Amino acid sequence: TYDFQDAAFSLAYSKYVLDRLSLGATVKFINESIDGESASAFGFDFGSVYDVGVYGWSLAARINNLGSEMSYFNQDNPLPLVFSIGSTIHPVSSEEYDLMLAVDATKAMDSEQHVYGGAELGFYDLLFVRAGYKYNYSGSSDDGTSFRDPIDTTIEGFSAGAGIQYDLQTANVAVDYAYTQMDLLDAVNRITLRISR
Repeated sequence: TYDFQDAAFSLAYSKYVLDRLSLGATVKFINESIDGESASAFGFDFGSVYDVGVYGWSLAARINNLGSEMSYFNQDNPLPLVFSIGSTIHPVSSEEYDLMLAVDATKAMDSEQHVYGGAELGFYDLLFVRAGYKYNYSGSSDDGTSFRDPIDTTIEGFSAGAGIQYDLQTANVAVDYAYTQMDLLDAVNRITLRISR
């Protein structure tokens, strides 16, 4: 048996630099420990969002994990550099309900191209129902090494969930539930509590 801990602390800032263009950056500290051995690193994320101006259509791009390396047993391991482009659109929107469609193309360093798609249907900006799929995410394999054959490294596919949010006098409170197909673990259930001002 052994202990494992994975923690990340981040600070983010974003701002509209033009009427429809916003830019953001995040600095983060990452620490992992496995069976008494630990490693730490600093990373930076940068992103941009452009509002096209019709049907709530937005285009976005981001780059993640520019930063230092994590060292275990004097072996340096770079943070997984990731570049993504994505888009969301609201083809149907009213005070009663809102439909959002989203797609995200993500390319991680030394990995296959992944494409994620999803939809969210909101009712009265209170109740939300969601579904999504990760294409080319389930069943991807790494290249293996001289000591082993390639192994499956990503295992998620279909996901579905729902959420509810409510505006209080001082904050917005939301609770979300998500079910994710995950081959090695049969299924994963996530519950998220979000409080924002």
